[in-house]
Amino acid sequence: MGARGPWARVSACAALAAVTLLGGCLPKGALSRRDEALADRYSLALDVAVRTEGLDLPPFVWHVEGAVDWSFTRAFRDGSLGHLARFHGLSATTTREGGPAVATPTPLDGAFVELRSFADGQLLAVTGASPWAGNPGHAEVLDVLWPALSPHLPSARADASAPFVTSWPTWVGGGPKVRTRLEARYAPAGETWAYTATLAGTGGYVTIAGQATGTVELGEGDARLGAHTFDWTRTVTTVWAGGRQIVQTQHLTGSLRHVGTVPAPLLDMPVGAPDAASDARALYLRDGRHAEDPPVDLTATLPFLLLPDDLPADVRARLGAEVAGTGSM
Repeated sequence: MGARGPWARVSACAALAAVTLLGGCLPKGALSRRDEALADRYSLALDVAVRTEGLDLPPFVWHVEGAVDWSFTRAFRDGSLGHLARFHGLSATTTREGGPAVATPTPLDGAFVELRSFADGQLLAVTGASPWAGNPGHAEVLDVLWPALSPHLPSARADASAPFVTSWPTWVGGGPKVRTRLEARYAPAGETWAYTATLAGTGGYVTIAGQATGTVELGEGDARLGAHTFDWTRTVTTVWAGGRQIVQTQHLTGSLRHVGTVPAPLLDMPVGAPDAASDARALYLRDGRHAEDPPVDLTATLPFLLLPDDLPADVRARLGAEVAGTGSM
């Protein structure tokens, strides 16, 4: 198989899916053939080791594991494609130096976002993450999963060693709109692409810088991604109301591995050729839930500042007051 084999195959599959969905030869009694679609399931394991400067917060490790389901949703007018990324069966722990792992809540279990990207993996938009940003779910910390699920690789092996840039948005409704750049050099070997990269991002009160390494294994069959293992270290600097600056070093190590397919969530979306109205329409599931990014209370949720989930309520309130208590955001 050539270097672009899986990419060409996935592009062809996406085009066929769009034709099938938009073509009009639907099973009698079914809204669309999307009802028969499958989602690729990936096992997820992630550790985030955190050290903080500018706030009295001892080092800790946040561990998350479970699954992420990945399924096609729709085509857009510019040729980009929508995919649903849904968290399933998540569990989490928090561990402090010298202490045992403590089970902590995982509000993200069952949450979903829609990723919009081109067939080559380049991400354009992520919709639906705001309700889970900050304390409710730390979705802005898990943004590492978006390029991990939708890797953007050079178009040819000959270009692999030259700097190759991909980027993705991490936007919080009513808050910072951060776009992170991954500038990588790749070393392809068969169906595996290893990379070393620099990280840089900025938006609102947030600045990100760091280094990243990882390995992307191309998928088999219709799965674009087989596995993605990653080891990223980034500093996240936030400057809060009144000028308080907090720097967190986050060491993220983890993996996504394809483990099979499951039925995709049913969509409640019109079937037809993409147009301006359909591009702007929010993604709705058949159960009534939809992907949206309403404004969040920044002082209550503290996006881009990762606090451990086992903190007592009074300690969390005190730290929140220290961070944001000098004025409104």
